[in-house]
Amino acid sequence: IEPASGLPNRAQFYDDLEDLGREHAGEQRTVVTVELAPAERINEGLRVLGPRYMDDLLAQAVPTIRSLLAPATVYHVSAHQFAALLDEADDLAGLRSDLLKRLEERRTAPGQSFLDSAAVGLFGFRLAEAKPADILRFGHSAALDARGVGGGVALHSTRKDAAHRRRFSLLADFEQALASTDQLRLVIQPRVDLQNGAILGGEALLRWRHPTLGDVPPDEFVPLVEQTGLARPMSQWVLERSGAVLRDLQDRGFGGRLSLNLSSVNLLEADLPERVYR
Repeated sequence: IEPASGLPNRAQFYDDLEDLGREHAGEQRTVVTVELAPAERINEGLRVLGPRYMDDLLAQAVPTIRSLLAPATVYHVSAHQFAALLDEADDLAGLRSDLLKRLEERRTAPGQSFLDSAAVGLFGFRLAEAKPADILRFGHSAALDARGVGGGVALHSTRKDAAHRRRFSLLADFEQALASTDQLRLVIQPRVDLQNGAILGGEALLRWRHPTLGDVPPDEFVPLVEQTGLARPMSQWVLERSGAVLRDLQDRGFGGRLSLNLSSVNLLEADLPERVYR
């Protein structure tokens, strides 16, 4: 039991799923996940009000969620997330419409302000054919997707999940790419005088050949990296390799300029000019 809510916890959810899988293997079920608010809103509430913020939020939300999903058992699977297993699995679109209707009926009731930031995800599956942790993850993914759709209820999308998993994998692997000697490379795109064909300069472009995924387009991995602490190491890698390429070209008599691309976040780094001129 989760002390904060008095509801069965995530461990119990996993145990009950495994029991159902043994007794009813192959039968269809739907997991419903309810996320009370985005993580940043939860963190801000805790910062301002402390533990009382979560206590008040749970006191408001738990009775509503239990009523919304009755007669199913509701599990408290993380600090601000709940899950339930429903027998309805044949018509997920109809279930979504029904949940939307129920939510709208409750939004206008007193003490239900938490519903304005809540999100609901639905994932249909067959018992014993997926791991309990994956089932909960798929439901959570759908709840996150729900924040971008009207009403705050979404079905799990295999396509979106694959895209999220790829982005996560790329970010996890990029640090190793920076340390490797055979994944990242620079491609020099020349600038040519169209009148006489003279090479005026060039632009250094970063390329990544992932060991299992192959060539990853820069417009896919660069925006991802720029949102993390790896933006500085990525730009530093480009700076150092570009400098080495330019010195080599100058030794061969090249007198043009070599330009390169930096992340906008690099402009906030106080030592950027020093690193460029080094």
